[in-house]
Amino acid sequence: LVVLILSVPLLDKAKADWNSSELSRIRVSTATGLDSLPSEKATSSGTSINYIINAFGIGYTTSTLTIDDSDVKVKKISNVLDLSVMTGIQSFTFQAGYGWLLSHKWDHPSYDTATNSSEGGSGFFNAGVDLGLFELTGGYRVWSIVHNVNKSWKNSNANSDDKDQLAYKEMYLGLGYIF
Repeated sequence: LVVLILSVPLLDKAKADWNSSELSRIRVSTATGLDSLPSEKATSSGTSINYIINAFGIGYTTSTLTIDDSDVKVKKISNVLDLSVMTGIQSFTFQAGYGWLLSHKWDHPSYDTATNSSEGGSGFFNAGVDLGLFELTGGYRVWSIVHNVNKSWKNSNANSDDKDQLAYKEMYLGLGYIF
């Protein structure tokens, strides 16, 4: 009992020196809201998964933006490969990174969307709170994508390509497993 009582200050010091970002973890997040496109009726959904070891992370994120434009619903789907760094103090972690665009597809009921090409990606910031074996995370992601728009109508011979800039922001909530 005496040894246990005398070791309490040592445990407190070890806990104060512990950095939760030094542990490996898997984080899974889902988009919880759209923070832009105020002039349009738009909704977004998405998921993100990250594996982090020794403060460096790799992940995959997908986002679907649905724009309700008058009578037409336009759906834009983007997928990115995430690379990130993470740091932390005591039971809090902070992660920042960038996602390189792997693919971007969009669907419009009237336009020919088969010939589009795209470039861009998304930057993100996440914060986490250590809950022991698990971690509660929240984040913010900014998307910026440029893609070609073939404005010819389906089944027509007209060709008119144009560039479209897609920029929007999403908020994410998630859960991490620390091991």
